[in-house]
Amino acid sequence: MKAIITAIVIFLSFSIFAQTGYEITLSVSNQAGGNVVFGHYYGNNLMKLDSCQLDSNSRAVFAGKENLAHGLYFVRFANKKMFNILIDKDQHFSIDLDSENLNNFILRDAKSSLREFLSFQKFLYFSQLKTKEYYSKALKATNSDSAKYYGAKYKNIREETDKYRKLIIGNNASNFTGVFLSASQELTLPETIKDSLEVYKYYKNNYFHRFNLSDERLLRTPIYENKVNVYLTRVVAQNPDSVWIAVDSLVSLSRNSKLTKNFMLVYLHNFLLDSKMMGADDIFVKFCEKHYLQNATWLKRKQRRMLKQEIERIKPTMLGQKAAELTLENDQGEYISLHQSEAEYIILWFWEPDCAHCAETTPRLYMHYQSSLKALGVEVFAVYVRSDRKKWDEFIQTHCPEWINVWDPRGFGELFSKFNVRETPMIVVLNKNKEIIAKNISENQATDIILNLVD
Repeated sequence: MKAIITAIVIFLSFSIFAQTGYEITLSVSNQAGGNVVFGHYYGNNLMKLDSCQLDSNSRAVFAGKENLAHGLYFVRFANKKMFNILIDKDQHFSIDLDSENLNNFILRDAKSSLREFLSFQKFLYFSQLKTKEYYSKALKATNSDSAKYYGAKYKNIREETDKYRKLIIGNNASNFTGVFLSASQELTLPETIKDSLEVYKYYKNNYFHRFNLSDERLLRTPIYENKVNVYLTRVVAQNPDSVWIAVDSLVSLSRNSKLTKNFMLVYLHNFLLDSKMMGADDIFVKFCEKHYLQNATWLKRKQRRMLKQEIERIKPTMLGQKAAELTLENDQGEYISLHQSEAEYIILWFWEPDCAHCAETTPRLYMHYQSSLKALGVEVFAVYVRSDRKKWDEFIQTHCPEWINVWDPRGFGELFSKFNVRETPMIVVLNKNKEIIAKNISENQATDIILNLVD
């Protein structure tokens, strides 16, 4: 009986002190009746959870029966000012805010982790003001002594900030405050590494050292998506092989959480579709076949079918593939075979005279052909993709008479299926073996690529 009573007492004690749900009370000076929005970050987006009007005492309460998912939350006021709150286990507290300066706040009933986070944010705000001031004064200094003085002040502020950050991270290693501040740090390079190539390798290989891409709490902050975007666009070498390795790695690093994995799949899908890098569509095919089609459970049957069709359209024009044969009629009525050309390099130029960009770029490509490419034995296989014979004849006689000018009077559907021609002008560069070595580039880039290969 005594054991049962003891167990009941322990259970009741736990129930009393283990709060569930959340309750956040805001008091905002001089904002009575104003609207306030409560939500959290999600990648680069703001996700609204709730909103209300401040009462006559400029107070608002956001509450719910379920615990909030951990992450960085925001409160946005009618004047568009925002106040960030890091939500961890501590979800019952009050904040008094100064509407004129949100860095003037009083936090009540909160545990130390949230208190330390907000204190650091306040410290960081004023430190940034100081560093900006000292940096500006150092640049404007009229003598070396002044420049050194303000440069030293700037350096000291940076060192104090780093020291304070490390202190808070150490105090909060087991909670999200420590995780978030650690993930927000810039990577520190070892002083022993001097060679620029070694510096780059170290930076690239350790870029995610403190950043767990499978931690969905970080996804609910503004740093997650930015971290990934900088990695793909500025850290990784911008060539198809390097970007594919990076994409494959990002999927692997984010796979331990369903939320982060799905976010990464959608992000990479959109990133590759929007990328202007040559060969991005090749990476898109690999990514979809290895990762996206298998894991994108949200796709409907029609969407999945359309995506597979898109992949099949891209495949024939992937870099390294042998180009499909084209046998088309030239302006003299003769049929010319692409594959029978013996040129070291061939520029496939898909164009139409009514396209303003074609009218502008075709003469430029012809100029490159006359000035350098022709002497190197390069051929331009210029494919007219429309059906007006008169317009075609007039244009080629004026702008590009020495090219291999061809068309298909029966229609141009074959061009779309074999070379995925979506817009004009479009360039595909082939080597002697008719392998695709470049595509979807400008006439200037095509010329530079060939000249570099010849050299």
